[in-house]
Amino acid sequence: MLEFLFWELNQQRIIGNAKAQAAAASKKAVDLKAEVRELRRIVNKLMLVTQALWEIIAKTNQLDNKLLIKKVNEVDLRDGKLDGKLKRAVKKCASCGRTLHREHSKCLYCGSQNLQTGPFGT
Repeated sequence: MLEFLFWELNQQRIIGNAKAQAAAASKKAVDLKAEVRELRRIVNKLMLVTQALWEIIAKTNQLDNKLLIKKVNEVDLRDGKLDGKLKRAVKKCASCGRTLHREHSKCLYCGSQNLQTGPFGT
């Protein structure tokens, strides 16, 4: 009888843990869904602005889409692959020459400030 009571208590604990994990996973899924929706909104806005800017530049400078496509392919091939992705180049510390982590503004090895110089982090 006592074994059954302990078994039952253990089962209830396991069920409680499973319910808590399911609730946490459900909340995370809802949060991620909202984040994806926001990212889609941002991407759509960027696509709209990019299209508008290209049309202004093309009309003002009498350019055509062939030139834009050629430049997009050129930029895409900088990493050696025509895959529709922009891969950032590996950055080196100006002081010690070691590889820098993308998210740090100073070198982890020598402490030198390595602030981004270009508008796109280059």
